[in-house]
Amino acid sequence: MTIFNIPVAKDTFVISDKKYQEAQCNSPFLPVGKTGLGYMFLTNYLSYICFDLSSIPCHERVINANLKMFFYTPPFEGQPPEFIGLQALAEPFWDCFTKYTNRPATIPKMQKKIPIFNKYTSISVDVTKLAIAWHSGRLDNNGLALLPLNFTTSGLLIFCSSNSPECSKHPLLIVDTKSTKKKRTVDKEESHVVKEAEGFSSTQEVWNYSDYSFIAQNIGYCIILVKLQCGPDSENFIDEEPEIELLPGQTHVFINNFFTRYARLKFRLYPGDCEEGNIKIWLQGRF
Repeated sequence: MTIFNIPVAKDTFVISDKKYQEAQCNSPFLPVGKTGLGYMFLTNYLSYICFDLSSIPCHERVINANLKMFFYTPPFEGQPPEFIGLQALAEPFWDCFTKYTNRPATIPKMQKKIPIFNKYTSISVDVTKLAIAWHSGRLDNNGLALLPLNFTTSGLLIFCSSNSPECSKHPLLIVDTKSTKKKRTVDKEESHVVKEAEGFSSTQEVWNYSDYSFIAQNIGYCIILVKLQCGPDSENFIDEEPEIELLPGQTHVFINNFFTRYARLKFRLYPGDCEEGNIKIWLQGRF
């Protein structure tokens, strides 16, 4: 599983009061709610946020997504609402341009009711279905609207925006994914006669593998000494310690400590043990 922490790409808010005809620009906060009494004399505050999911590769499958919003200081004004609405946008918006009179339309039947608790630190909202639709291309990613739903109170909830001086409190989309890409594997096997003079396995180009290892098995009757080697090319090699002593029938896994383009195993008989041994070597890896 891979976790993507996606910062907000853009955000803004609009006010329904005719006194605020200018578009908001680079605001450090995002208010949500309504002020005033009744339906005739109220002012609505709506906020918009958008996240760019293009950093998630197409072969990754979204399995979970959570929207994280942090409260501003102060976190509210007046009597804040006990819940707000979260709704996908049918049209895009732009900071410093969008205002109440040209605000984007929302998508019907795609609204979530978000309860607000008294701690006023942050909220976390499951938006997995929306993230899946955005990432798959089934739904245009125009962003989200934070909307007032409770008209019995007069007050605002205030969240941090992407322009807040507290960077750790910017809106965040946390997406968990699982790869659908099949990993290619390699399994190479070879056998060698081992003598007192040093011998070597085939030189392997390993820098394209995401994971790999060499496995050596003593298939003879003599003690064999084996050491891993690495190198920048197919001619110059550096020993990696330690040298491993393989008794007849023993197997050992070798993993490089250093990143180089090439690797191989070096082997020889234990001095004075016998005249000839046998070793089997595997290279197993995946891309």
